[in-house]
Amino acid sequence: MTGRIPQAFIDDVLARTDLVELINSRVPLTKAGTNHKACCPFHQEKTPSFNVNGNKQFYHCFGCGASGNAISFVMDYDRLEFPDAVDELAGRLGMEVPRDALATPSVSPGLYDLMSAASDYYYANLRKHRPAMDYIKQRELSEEVIDNYKLGYAYEAWDGLRKQLAGSDKITHDLVETGMLVKNDNGKIYDRFRDRLMFPIRDRRGKVIAFGGRIINDGQPKYLNSPETPIFHKGRELYGFFEARQANRKLERMVIVEGYMDVVALAQFGVTYAVATLGTATSESHLQQLFKTVNEIIFSFDGDQAGQAAAWKAMEIALPLIRGDRMVRFMFLPEEDDPDSYIRKHGKAHYEKELVESMPLSEYLLTSLSENTDLSVAEDRSRFIARMQTYLEKATDPIYREMLMEAVAQKLDMHPEQIRASLGVDTVVTNKQNTQTSSHVKSMTPMRMLITLLVQNPELASEVTVTDWLLQVQTPGADLLKQILDILHSRPHLTTGALIEHWRDQQQYKQLQRLATWEHLIETDETRQEVFRDAISKVFAEIRQTRRDELLAKRKSRGLDDAETEELRELLASKA
Repeated sequence: MTGRIPQAFIDDVLARTDLVELINSRVPLTKAGTNHKACCPFHQEKTPSFNVNGNKQFYHCFGCGASGNAISFVMDYDRLEFPDAVDELAGRLGMEVPRDALATPSVSPGLYDLMSAASDYYYANLRKHRPAMDYIKQRELSEEVIDNYKLGYAYEAWDGLRKQLAGSDKITHDLVETGMLVKNDNGKIYDRFRDRLMFPIRDRRGKVIAFGGRIINDGQPKYLNSPETPIFHKGRELYGFFEARQANRKLERMVIVEGYMDVVALAQFGVTYAVATLGTATSESHLQQLFKTVNEIIFSFDGDQAGQAAAWKAMEIALPLIRGDRMVRFMFLPEEDDPDSYIRKHGKAHYEKELVESMPLSEYLLTSLSENTDLSVAEDRSRFIARMQTYLEKATDPIYREMLMEAVAQKLDMHPEQIRASLGVDTVVTNKQNTQTSSHVKSMTPMRMLITLLVQNPELASEVTVTDWLLQVQTPGADLLKQILDILHSRPHLTTGALIEHWRDQQQYKQLQRLATWEHLIETDETRQEVFRDAISKVFAEIRQTRRDELLAKRKSRGLDDAETEELRELLASKA
C-alpha cells in the first residue's frame, strides 16, 4: 500500500460506489423521502438522525455531526486508514488501485494468503497442545482474548509448518520470503518458529504480516520475531494496533508497552488500547500513526534501567511531534513489575488512574535533566539551562517551545525573559486572527453562498463558464471558489461527496463538510439557480466597487491617465 493514489482513480471509485448500498450493507437504512435514514452507527441514539443522500453521495448525522462520503464511512466504520479504505472500495468494484511514480513494486496477494493460513494453523494447534494451554491458563488468558488476538502455537518439529503449507516449490519459496521458513547456507529449509506461543502481527487492515513467538519451555531467545520481509517492516508496525481499533469505537488514548504479553494481559483486564513495538525502539513512524488516531499517547514502561533508557529514547522521538492538542505522557512501574504483573496486583481501575495521572513529557524532561543537580548552585543552574537548550531546539511547535521555556524559568525561579535571553530565543508572538474560527454557521455572504450552493449542487458550475475574473476578487474565499469551479469544469459529473474528497487532509475539508450539510431552505432547482446568479451579480458588484474605490483614491493622490478616467466614468455610470 505504498505510493500516492491518483485523484482521478479516487473520483472513479466514488462515482462507481453506491453509498446507499454500501452503508445499507452494514447499517439497515429506511427510505425517508429522497434520502435514507438510520440510527447513527457512530454514537448511541434511539431516534434516527443519520441521513444518507444518494444523489449527493454524502451522509450526515444531525446528532453527532459525523459526515462524509463512501471513503469516510469505510474509514470510520471499518476503522481503516485512507489508502486501505480506498483499497477496500476498489476491491468491491473489482478495480486494482494504481500508484503514481512514487510507488514501489506491488506485493503478491499470495504472501498475505500464506500468512493467514499460517495463523490459522497455529491457532488450531493451540488447544491441542497441553503445555501451551497450561501456559495460557497460568497467564489467566480468557477464550475471548485468545480469539481476539488469535493466539496460536508452533510445534517443536522442524518441519511442522512446511508440511502443512508447502505443497510446491513456489509456496516454499514464498514461505522463505515471508520469513516463516529459514534456508541455511547448506540449503536446508526448516520452520523458523518452534515450540512457541504465537502472536500474529496484523497490519491496519487486519492482514497477518508477521509473527512474534514466545518460547514455551527452556530455550533462547525468549521472544523471536519475524525478520523484515516485503510485507513487514518493524519500524512501521505496532502489535495490537488493529485489535485496539476493532475493540474501541472511539479511542481517546493509546498506551505503548514493551511486549506482546503486556498488550494481551492488559486486554484481559479490559485495557484494550495498548500496543507494542516489534523488537525495535519507538520510531517517528510509530508515533505519527498513533497521532492520526488519538491525541494522547502514554508510554507505560518497566521501572528498571532498560525501561528508563527506552523512555528517554521515546521522549527524544516524541518531542518534535508535539503540537496543538497532542499529549505524551510517561508512566513508570515499580522495578519488580511490568504492565502484566502490575494490573494483576492492582486491577484495571487503579492502572487507568495511574495512566491518567502519569507524567507529562515536559515534566519528565525537566525532572530527568535536573537529576543529581543542585539548582541552588550557579554552576549547576547554568549546566541545566545548557542541557535544556538542546531539547528546546528539538521542539518544533513555537507555542509549545515557549511553554517549555516558561517551565524552565519556573523551575529555576527566574523570569522567562531571562531564560530567553540566555538561550538567545525571541518571544513567540501569536496572531489572534489565526485562531480557529467558530463552528457556528456564519452569515451567508455572497461568496459563502456561492461556495455552499456549488458544494451542494455541483451542476451549478455550468452557470459560470470562465473563472479568471476571480483572480481579481479580494474577498476571502475567492481562491477556493475558483478551485471548486475549475475542478467541476474538468469533472462535471462529480457528486458532493466526490467533490469534497479533493480537499481531504487540507484545512478547507471540514469547512466544506459543514457547508454540505447547511440547511438553507432553498428547495427548488429554479430557486437555487436564481440565488446562485444573484450571488454572482453581487460578487461582480463588489469587484466594480473595489475598482471604483481604487481609481477614486488614485485620482485624488496622483491623478489618472485617459484610459483610467474613461474606466472610472463607466464604473460611476453603472453604479448600482
